[in-house]
Amino acid sequence: MTEERRRQREHRPISPLPRGLAVLFLAICLGLIPQVISLSSSLTQTAIANHWRAVWVGLDISEALVFLLTAWFIYFRSAFAAITASVAATLLWLDAWFDVLTSFRKGSLATATNLAVFVEIPLGFFCFFVAFRTLGLLRKPSSECDPEMGADDPRLRD
Repeated sequence: MTEERRRQREHRPISPLPRGLAVLFLAICLGLIPQVISLSSSLTQTAIANHWRAVWVGLDISEALVFLLTAWFIYFRSAFAAITASVAATLLWLDAWFDVLTSFRKGSLATATNLAVFVEIPLGFFCFFVAFRTLGLLRKPSSECDPEMGADDPRLRD
């Protein structure tokens, strides 16, 4: 592989999505600001939830299913593992957030905080690590990882 071709390969865009799509996401973000301001001034401090148990059981079932899917995709070496691992991290962090903020007794707050700090948040970071590795964002080029692979190795060609 020539040096020029290697440089081109290194500078390829990560995503085939058009850059204009970033503007849409930025607009949605900015559009949420008035909503956040409105909610922060209008919501009551406490509320009664009719389906409290279903919310928590549903969240834990969702976490279990996304871990199962991630295991499946990792086992079969599918790039979809990046998506499910990212979803797992997000669900874990949401679980930690709501566990801590909805705890109403000192004992349950301490338990929720310990679970968040020592289990859910670190496991979420690990899930993102798995996602980034699946995408190849944390991987060195193959020739650097395997000293036996030379530049002329057919495995390095497009």
